Amino acid sequence: NGQKVPGATSRSWTPPASTRGKTLTLGIAVSKPTWKSLNQTVSFGRIG
Repeated sequence: NGQKVPGATSRSWTPPASTRGKTLTLGIAVSKPTWKSLNQTVSFGRIG
């Protein structure tokens, strides 16, 4: 929903038990002066 994920403050993140049965979709944006911009969306379906 365009909101930051609580507790996601580093390169790796483990979804908490409260996300079980929900759909996880990540929006990734990377931008640096000498890099080509990257915008990607990844969907993981329901978390078991």
